[in-house]
Amino acid sequence: MEHGLSFYIDTGHSRILFDTGQSGAFIRNALKLGVDISDIEYLILSHGHFDHTGGIEEFLQYNTHAKILLKPEALLPKYSGNRYIGVPNNLNLPGKRIIEVGNEYEIDPVTEIIGSIQINYAEDTHYDHFFVKENEEMMPDTFQDEIFLSVKTGGSIAIITGCSHNGILNIVNTAQQHCKEPIKYLFGGFHLKDAEPESIVRTADFLNTTGIEKIVTGHCTGMENYLTLKSRCNAHVSYSFISNTYIL
Repeated sequence: MEHGLSFYIDTGHSRILFDTGQSGAFIRNALKLGVDISDIEYLILSHGHFDHTGGIEEFLQYNTHAKILLKPEALLPKYSGNRYIGVPNNLNLPGKRIIEVGNEYEIDPVTEIIGSIQINYAEDTHYDHFFVKENEEMMPDTFQDEIFLSVKTGGSIAIITGCSHNGILNIVNTAQQHCKEPIKYLFGGFHLKDAEPESIVRTADFLNTTGIEKIVTGHCTGMENYLTLKSRCNAHVSYSFISNTYIL
């Protein structure tokens, strides 16, 4: 078990790995579930932190063809204070397999990467103590690299997010503006583990206005805050206790 996040998603059109956790644990989980890592067609990186990218090297050992989708800012050196927390040092990504995505990128008829998150709720962002080094200068990290995934399913939308540094309210609100279908499912980390109680209440109250019916969270959300969400949300809310969860 580790502090990391990785989703396997089979849309019926594409086989996708969304993040890799911080080690090869996702490979062992995949084997237990009968998922062949070598069959994955796309690796998507939600942002450039080690707990979402640390397993890339092991992924590349098992998979020799999948396209790697990311925003270029994900590969910049990232820090929490003075501690390096970016992608693994000396990582040699195969350039021919990398696709740099912009604001939008359609993977298949039902699956889209959304890479431009509108910040309409500034109080919901999680930037404190995070920095990025650009042109040898340390700058506050506003997570321009963060992306999330929209998957159409049965006339509605499932949203998959990594850590929600730009804020789960902003992510869902962006999806509402972008997607024609209603959002029914929400999966991922919400980065609420150190949030104040009023922030959790605000998050729950907002989610209650969206029509979302099922929420699966974990990773950086925090158990106590999950329990608050569960008690206040109209949606069915559950928590993933394992570090790498697979949606099949």
